[in-house]
Amino acid sequence: MRGPAVRLLCLYGLLLLGGGVAVADPLPPTTAPAAPLPGAPAQPGSQVVAEVDGRPVTLADVGDAIRALPPSMAALPFDVLFPAVRDQLVTEQAVVNRAHQAGLDDDPTVRRRMRAASDRVLADTFVQQAADATVTEAALRARYAETIAGKPGPVEIRARVIMVPAEARALELLDALRGGADFAALARRESKDPTAGVGGDLGWVERDRLGPEIGAVAFSLAVGELPAYPVQSVAGWFILRVEARRQAPTPSFAAVRERLRTELAAAAMPAVTAAAMKGTVVREYTLTGKEVTDGKGKVPETRP
Repeated sequence: MRGPAVRLLCLYGLLLLGGGVAVADPLPPTTAPAAPLPGAPAQPGSQVVAEVDGRPVTLADVGDAIRALPPSMAALPFDVLFPAVRDQLVTEQAVVNRAHQAGLDDDPTVRRRMRAASDRVLADTFVQQAADATVTEAALRARYAETIAGKPGPVEIRARVIMVPAEARALELLDALRGGADFAALARRESKDPTAGVGGDLGWVERDRLGPEIGAVAFSLAVGELPAYPVQSVAGWFILRVEARRQAPTPSFAAVRERLRTELAAAAMPAVTAAAMKGTVVREYTLTGKEVTDGKGKVPETRP
């Protein structure tokens, strides 16, 4: 079983996404039946795309990992994401195999943490599915009419990025760009960001699709302008250039339907968790093992 902490470490560490051009607090992937990934082959999720000491990595594993990425990264072309994500899952499976060989799956602490991780997946799935079930078509259209319809679309920029791990190298590349080097060619050769294969092209993005450090600088730049210094994020050091800027038109209902569904489902989650607690028998204890009472010697048996 692939633990979420290991998966995030592999994907964010090796793909170098966390805190970079990605959303700082990405929404969790949906637990509803997964829609086909744009550009992905129409093949069963059980298709094996790699084997690591005989253990399979499937297309479904790749799809799950891509859906867990921040939106700005998950929107990259499938043929760009697929090899990078598959490579990270292969690395992760190799580490998991070594952990099994070392007997870590029998360690009591590890087993406790694995149970906790399994419980979190079950709880998250229950809450997500119950919240999704509360979202109606009428509610979606009402939300669209209230928050989007008739209003101008957001300002968007089309930008390119180069990301490298070290500030010194970023400064050298920035000097090369000021000297006339081709940004796209330099990104393909030097960048460690997943967009390197497309010359660092992020496509059209809104400010809230970018991490705070990247977004603040990118939206302050004029078209064609380079930043005075590389921008540091958790992922590394970024060089940015804005290619174009536009006021996007008002998005259609179809274009934002899934985003609205996610927002409404998120708003319903507190009620779902409150309902799950209703009538639940709870007994609490102090660190010394004494049962907690209401101050009058009475032990609460159920939550209201």
